[in-house]
Amino acid sequence: MKKSSLVTVLVGLSFIISAQTPFASANKDVETSLKKMTYDFPKELINGKNGGGYSLRTSLLEKPVEKVALVTFFLEDVGMSSESEMLNIANAWRTSDALAQEFVNNFYDKGIEAMKEAFKAGGIDLLLPDEYLDTPEKKEYYENYEVEHMPLKKEKTKGASATVTSKSKTDLGGGWVQTTTRTKSASVTRIKVVPESEDYKVLFFLNESPYTKGYKGDPKPMSFPAIGLYDKKQANSLGFELCNKLKVDAVLGVYIVVNKMSKKKEEYAVRSISGYMWGPNPIQREEGKKGGLIYTRGIFYCGARAFYGSGLIVKDEKKNPVVDYSGIDNAMTALGNRMTHYLSTGKRK
Repeated sequence: MKKSSLVTVLVGLSFIISAQTPFASANKDVETSLKKMTYDFPKELINGKNGGGYSLRTSLLEKPVEKVALVTFFLEDVGMSSESEMLNIANAWRTSDALAQEFVNNFYDKGIEAMKEAFKAGGIDLLLPDEYLDTPEKKEYYENYEVEHMPLKKEKTKGASATVTSKSKTDLGGGWVQTTTRTKSASVTRIKVVPESEDYKVLFFLNESPYTKGYKGDPKPMSFPAIGLYDKKQANSLGFELCNKLKVDAVLGVYIVVNKMSKKKEEYAVRSISGYMWGPNPIQREEGKKGGLIYTRGIFYCGARAFYGSGLIVKDEKKNPVVDYSGIDNAMTALGNRMTHYLSTGKRK
């Protein structure tokens, strides 16, 4: 091979290596993915006397969790925004409907088998809709099912927004001045979309916070008290009623949050990957008995969340013009590993 040809090949290989997306790099293998995948569910374990509490104490289970139904898998984009009082500009934007559908289809197709294998390695069969919706009655129930919630927990449809206000003054003479105020605003609605290949529906259990230019914190996780603890109806609806209807040991919901990082550029990033599991309380009181403020017949079994800060790029105009889904299989494996580890050991390590 000529020297010039060799140089060309090496430069090409160098470009391919350097062009790896931040998301792919952060999920280059399962061990790397596990560094970001942390537990996210309430720490208030149920007690052995009356079952009061919010999360599973695994030692109280009569038998291991063996069948888990994946009852939702969706992608969400709550939007981004920017504003400038000086330039009188207010913008809000999000991923288009068509691209969001493409994202979730590929994330699911390229990650679901890895997640199933991770659960299988932990002794659990992760069931998909065609496996747990195996009777007309179950299908009808799921199609009409909505998660119940306490009065204060409402699903938000509005996403990111921006508002700028400008004032102008006109001299009317004689000491009189007229002030005119103009307001410019922009907003987007959230998008939540499920894969086209399966009969999933979006189930509401957590509101993501819109990412704006001035926002730098982690959206409130499920372990945050106001979200994870006090919605007893949600825990009962998912962990007890839905599990009983589907004849499974627990139910799991998984969702991925993405953002279009710039209004003008085709730049997209994954912000988080989350999974939450609910099941029946091992201590079942008689139906109709309230049992105090911290008892519910359905409880959290476990939850895990990989939060990527302001986001890890999966597509940008220059380096990665085509969406790179590399690493999603490792992220899904890490999610399964975290959950099966807790269910088998009761430890958050």
